[in-house]
Amino acid sequence: MQGWLLNTLSYRLRRELREWRKTNNTIRKYTWPWYQRILIDAGNHPVRVPFGLFWAVLLFSGATWGYHAYYAPVTDIPPSSLPITDQHFFALWTVQATIAAMVYPIVIGFVTLLLQRRHSAKASLQIYLHDSAAILTGLSALFLVMAMGVQYFFITWVGKQALANWLILDSVWFLVNSVGVIRFLVRTFDYLRPEQRANIVRAYAINHVWPAELHRNIEYNLFTGAIGYGWLPGPGFGSESNNSVTAILIHSFGRDKGDIQVTDQKKDKWFINDVRLRPLSWAIRNWQCREEMLALSQNEEMNPFAGMPHSRLLVLPSPPGAPFDARCGLCRTEGGTGLRWWEQWLVRHSFVLSRKEKKKAALSISDILNGLIAETQVAMEAAEEVAFREALEELVDTQATLIRAGDFVADTGQRDNYVNLESRDHVFGEQMHVLWLREYRRLIETVVEKLPTSDTYFKSMVHLPSW
Repeated sequence: MQGWLLNTLSYRLRRELREWRKTNNTIRKYTWPWYQRILIDAGNHPVRVPFGLFWAVLLFSGATWGYHAYYAPVTDIPPSSLPITDQHFFALWTVQATIAAMVYPIVIGFVTLLLQRRHSAKASLQIYLHDSAAILTGLSALFLVMAMGVQYFFITWVGKQALANWLILDSVWFLVNSVGVIRFLVRTFDYLRPEQRANIVRAYAINHVWPAELHRNIEYNLFTGAIGYGWLPGPGFGSESNNSVTAILIHSFGRDKGDIQVTDQKKDKWFINDVRLRPLSWAIRNWQCREEMLALSQNEEMNPFAGMPHSRLLVLPSPPGAPFDARCGLCRTEGGTGLRWWEQWLVRHSFVLSRKEKKKAALSISDILNGLIAETQVAMEAAEEVAFREALEELVDTQATLIRAGDFVADTGQRDNYVNLESRDHVFGEQMHVLWLREYRRLIETVVEKLPTSDTYFKSMVHLPSW
């Protein structure tokens, strides 16, 4: 509701991504099941969930001990010999400790040894560990062992009822960990099979890496194009179709233009988390009206900036997702009288600052493509034609699938693709698919160098199958 009322950038971004997911067939084809999405989200912070469970179990254990000791005391005192409940406790503790100590280190070590032979070990290992939830489930098993170790110190002082409650809670956690171990082993066996590994990599790229990159780049493009979408008043800087004396520049290129009008003295590192476009448009529109009236009353002739017919410029140099820089500010003006105090207040509260940086994927699409290109190049240098064709086919299919996953229907009803968006990580705003294609340069150079000895690789590169 607040996002709709204030027309926040995050609200616009959520709507954009929601429509994209609904209309894209490739996204629906590769969409993870609900439990996979939960595991991936939890795997972004693998310590947080097991650590929370650890403290929850300890708090519950203390609460049940206190309840049975003071509110529901039992008449029988635990004998010195181990009762059956204690035997169950030690058996469960031993089995969980054995699984945590043997299964995860051996399997992960074996897979790591196999992946080290691949030149895409960085991307492959990261995808394997995250997709199989190896770190998350392994830490969950270790934290259960730790929780039962804490319980062990108090086992001689608690009654049978409290110990039975502890055992029920630990058993539930153990069953969850057992399901996690089974899934971890299944995903490991799938990842060791080349055909399944290719599908896992594509699904991971489409469900996790590609949406994270889209989120950052769509957010940036929505902000810089807010005038074109009608969310902020124009004209934009460089617009030749408007002879207004005012202009708006929404880009980091204007970080040194004019004087700072709105800033905030933050001592620590803060990030621009969101932008409230509606109050920002109120402040900008009022500034425009005042400056145009002032220029008209003074019969002011245009003093263009860089050949443009604008003499008063308002700059928004800080895009969302970027670190806040007090020396750059949130708003700057060049020419005119600047902003009034209430306009400054509106602009300042239109930008939402946060100490927490927005999460980014540990891998990028370029990292995944780089790994596949390296595999293709190694097969070519080793003169393994079959391995080269298989690696090249996997590379092309992966990129083609990513391009299809970027397809969407624009508001005009025409089809477009998000790979045409400008990358915010490139200083000159290159399109994302152009940056992906540049990764092929070293592969193409190697193919050309092989021409005097064999033209097989060259023919494969210049005659790629259509998709």
